[in-house]
Amino acid sequence: MVPLAESSPQHAVTLELGGSARLVIEAAGEGRVAITRWSEGMPVSPPLHITEAELIALLQKSIRAGLLSKDFLMNLLAEFEI
Repeated sequence: MVPLAESSPQHAVTLELGGSARLVIEAAGEGRVAITRWSEGMPVSPPLHITEAELIALLQKSIRAGLLSKDFLMNLLAEFEI
């Protein structure tokens, strides 16, 4: 299980996608995040600004539509002890 941030949360995280590609998720205000895809040190497109509620709704719809695998769901459950 990953511990949740308590007193000093990070303001951004990066997911390396291979090669020079990566996703960056940044805090974008209270209850909002910005998701940007980068390649070769430059943003590929404008950031997607989304609220936490919209992100949850997107995950819920994706799960209910069967877009995410059972392995994904099991890993999510195990990671956060939901």
